[in-house]
Amino acid sequence: MRRSILIVMLDVMVLSVLALTARQRAGGGTIANIPVPTSGISRMVEEGLRNEASFRDEISRLETQLKEASAIAQKALDQAALAEAKAGRESEESDEVLEKLRAMELAAERARADATLAKREAELVNEQAALAKERTRELELREAEAKARAHELALRELEAKARTDAALARLELAEDKALEAELLAQEAERSAGDKDSEVLALQQEMMAIRAAQLLAEERAEALSVTLSGQEAELSEARTDAASARATAQVAMAERERMVVKTEQVAEQLVQTRETMATLQERKKGDAEKIAQFQEEKRAAVEEESKSVWVQREEALRRVQISYTEYNSANGQSFRTSKELVMPLVKLDQFLLVPAEFKELGLKRSFFGGLSESITDVKGVLSPMVGEAKPGTLNAVIVPAAEPQVCLVHSVGEATGALVPVTMQGLKEQRLQTALLFSPDDEEEYGQVDISPVLGRDYLNVRAQKGKKPKTGDYLLTERGEFIGVMVKSDICSVLPGKLTGSPKPVIIPLRKRGKNELYLNDFVRTLNVARDRLDAHLDVRNL
Repeated sequence: MRRSILIVMLDVMVLSVLALTARQRAGGGTIANIPVPTSGISRMVEEGLRNEASFRDEISRLETQLKEASAIAQKALDQAALAEAKAGRESEESDEVLEKLRAMELAAERARADATLAKREAELVNEQAALAKERTRELELREAEAKARAHELALRELEAKARTDAALARLELAEDKALEAELLAQEAERSAGDKDSEVLALQQEMMAIRAAQLLAEERAEALSVTLSGQEAELSEARTDAASARATAQVAMAERERMVVKTEQVAEQLVQTRETMATLQERKKGDAEKIAQFQEEKRAAVEEESKSVWVQREEALRRVQISYTEYNSANGQSFRTSKELVMPLVKLDQFLLVPAEFKELGLKRSFFGGLSESITDVKGVLSPMVGEAKPGTLNAVIVPAAEPQVCLVHSVGEATGALVPVTMQGLKEQRLQTALLFSPDDEEEYGQVDISPVLGRDYLNVRAQKGKKPKTGDYLLTERGEFIGVMVKSDICSVLPGKLTGSPKPVIIPLRKRGKNELYLNDFVRTLNVARDRLDAHLDVRNL
């Protein structure tokens, strides 16, 4: 648009110069110097003048157009300036918008980051809520199990009470029957006494009849001698004698019947007395059973009421194992002595103290390996509470399945010995927590979470509060049952319910040296076998 305006302006300027030149030539001051035109020239002049007039019109028109164009150009320039100003403003506004956009993007980024963080926090909250729900479910399950156990105990108590009531009812019934039998016996004795009285009366009556008979016979004889003619009286007397004999026979028969009945009553009395004696024996046996049941119930209640701390305290034993190695090269002797505190456990009728191999000092050596010359071995087991005397240890049993957990055998008193819960018991009770104790410090303890290892008698252990688990520690249930011994800081070996002879365990004897023995060779041999088995077992576990 600007280029067309410039072209128009140039055209106008050229035309203006031409018009000025033509007027100067026509107006005169310098006309004399202008040669006179010829007719052809006149025509040209006239034509030029006509053209000039038309040019003037055209110039006027062009000037008008130029003004209009100038005005339009100015307007366009103003509009361009406005557009440039607007563009500047818009550029500034766009910069502001960009800044706002950048700020909004930063805010959006922060919002997205905050949203991501909030989402993560929400996920953590959800996870914590899920864990809390899981924990709540576990607590509900435990509460349900506790209620079930309480209900079972209540049922057992009710059943025991019912048995006791039934036994008491049977005892009362037996007593009633015995009393009734005794009353019957007394009545039978009274009846027998009455019958005896009747028999005596009949006997007296029969004696009177016999006396009358004798008197009649005597009278008959007297009559026959003195009054032979009085046969009628004699016949009557004979009739009286026959009647008396018949009466006597009836009395004798009645007497025999009463004797038989008296014998029967006597037999019944003997049987009744025997029945009473039997009932008395049963009563005595029932009373003994009731007393035994009540004693067992009382012992069970006392045992149930004992806390794990009391049970552990009663089961704790101080284990001391020592042996002396002799170095024939330099004549020196070195003594290994180890002491630890572990609970006594009753396993398959055996009294054992479970302990970790190294904790017993069985891995220690002063010569890079166990000396072949062991001159002394000693094992002592002492209770921590009570008045029981210290006992000796017979042997250390090293199981083939888990040689890291040894079983120290003792023949001392079984007072306070714990029972193993076994892996089956853990699963049945659905135990998820346990109490952790140290063999070195009886006051140190903690609580851990436990979960079974699939297909094996091991537990995964994770510290919860208190003492941190380490190798050699042991676990108990909250009911005081023995679980097992830690073989790693996060793995516990669960004690089985009984000892097995296959595969064959290694038995390390703990005995004194005999008079004719120079060294304890069986101790050396078995301990070396146990060490080799433990090393191979640990190599496999650490693969």
